[in-house]
Formats: sequence, structure tokens, C-alpha cells
Amino acid sequence: MNMKRIALLISFVLSLLLLIISIKGTYYYCGGVYGKCVEILHLFSLVFFPVLPLFFFFLVTYFMRDEVFQSWWRFARVWVPVSMIAILLAPTYASDWMFPVDKGRVAFFASVIFVLVSFSLIIRTKWKLQK
Repeated sequence: MNMKRIALLISFVLSLLLLIISIKGTYYYCGGVYGKCVEILHLFSLVFFPVLPLFFFFLVTYFMRDEVFQSWWRFARVWVPVSMIAILLAPTYASDWMFPVDKGRVAFFASVIFVLVSFSLIIRTKWKLQK
């Protein structure tokens, strides 16, 4: 198996796991009792949230020319781990009323930036190759 296929498979499995947790909820999988189990599942779903757009862009670039994929992949393989670390290090609850920073907001904005930069990289590279 080549690297493209392995990365697509891993991102698919993680995305599927996140969706399964989101559909039923953390309480369902922890027996309806709030505790460490719920906290760990919630942290897992926040830290691995950037995998959802990663899987989408793997699907988009999988059938494109290898130059387009490599251009995007150079960015993604750095951005996704950095955003996961930022989410992990962010506080669980915001303590500042003016600039609230918590895990959920960091995950959301890291994913939005990832989507915007990915779209621009793919479009720019594809446009350059067509000329």
C-alpha cells in the first residue's frame, strides 16, 4: 500500500470513530455516568477534531495529480499535529471574558484555518499545473 492510501484509511477510521462518538454522545458510551470516562472521550473528540477536514481533503486530493497532493500534504502533515497540540494545551474552560480561549474554540479555528489554506493551496497548485 502506498502512503496516500494508508493516510486516507487512517483518517477515515479516526473520522468514523469521531462521528460514532458524536452521534450517541459520551454519556452513552460511559454508561450514563459523568466521570473520567466522559472527560477522556470529550478530550479525544476535541483533540482529533482536525482529522475530519483532513479526511475530506484526502478524498479531494486522492484522485488528483500527485503534484497537487504533495503540495497540500506538505502543509497538512505539519498543520494537523500542531493544531492537535494546541488543542491539547488549551485550557478546558475560558477564564477571560474578552478573549475567551478554550479547547473547543481552538479546535474550531484551527480547522477553519486548515480548510481555507487547504482550498487555496489545492486551487493554486492545480491552476499552476494547468498553465
